[in-house]
Amino acid sequence: QYAVPQPQRGAVPLLLWHGGGLTGVTWESTPDGREGWQQFFLRRGWAVYVSDAVERGRAGWAMYPEITAGEPIFLTKGDPWERFRIGAGPGSYRTRTALPGTQFPTEAYDNFTRQLVPRWTTTDKAILAGYRALLQRVGPAVVMAHSQGGLFAFRAAQALPDKVRALVLIEPSGFGETTPEALAALRDIPVLAV
Repeated sequence: QYAVPQPQRGAVPLLLWHGGGLTGVTWESTPDGREGWQQFFLRRGWAVYVSDAVERGRAGWAMYPEITAGEPIFLTKGDPWERFRIGAGPGSYRTRTALPGTQFPTEAYDNFTRQLVPRWTTTDKAILAGYRALLQRVGPAVVMAHSQGGLFAFRAAQALPDKVRALVLIEPSGFGETTPEALAALRDIPVLAV
């Protein structure tokens, strides 16, 4: 989905790409009901595109293995608590013990887990093709990606460096190709990874 505010103050559109096991809804609001990054940037005059990767959310998923190869991965309710560093690792979900200083709204964790969807490890090629097609259509753009989305953002920028003005990567779980040629493609693209 996308929205283009008037007047526009952002020089190029902002593309929001979600992480693994999640959908674009994670950009729309926080688990505790505060406005998400989508509204934050729209109010500041950016055209914002919120995507669902292939096989997720509004993009839907197909029967497997007939159409989509492999089987889906379904996260347990405790997996994000322990793996996303809300808690102190294995067993912390059982006791709901959060790491000191966490900024995650732990009282809204159940709302967050309602956003979890199945994902495949066999659809990366199709996901990257979809994101590249979006960049071809609306770029040049800034790409803001979370977790698994960071891998796709890097690879899309390497394939289409003229379509990416900057990368903003939040806890990226992967990077692009590391050949000298592939790294050279990113030479003129600012990258902020947090």
